Amino acid sequence: MRLPSPGKTFTATAGIDTNDQTSGGRGSVVFAVKVAGKEAFKSGVVREGMPPLEVSADLRGEATFMLQIGDAGDGMIQVFRRAESPYESARLRLRGLAAEARYAFADLDTGRTTEATGKELAEKGLPLAIEAPRTAAVLMYKQLP
Repeated sequence: MRLPSPGKTFTATAGIDTNDQTSGGRGSVVFAVKVAGKEAFKSGVVREGMPPLEVSADLRGEATFMLQIGDAGDGMIQVFRRAESPYESARLRLRGLAAEARYAFADLDTGRTTEATGKELAEKGLPLAIEAPRTAAVLMYKQLP
């Protein structure tokens, strides 16, 4: 964000909307505000259904700051198979996950589950199978403790 002049304080209310993808507390985020490259505010994990979060960050006279919404270790992946695609299976290489952490994936349509480390997901990929053209797969994932 760029302000027209130096700022004192940034305040906001943040949260997660309730919709088909988030209902039941699925998915999570962490909100942060950075000022001059330093973290001025960071929330805990926020999920759907939680009350709105009050955000307040001291801008220390700066005219620019950054709003960030980060992954908190879980989320959703949606993959489509186009009508003309001859491929029934593929490996989806995932980036940005903690290399040593383990992740669990659940296919919402088939109920199939799988686990892998962030390193395995980046190097080998997540195996996916979508048998029929013009269909999709929706997977939920979470970082395991």
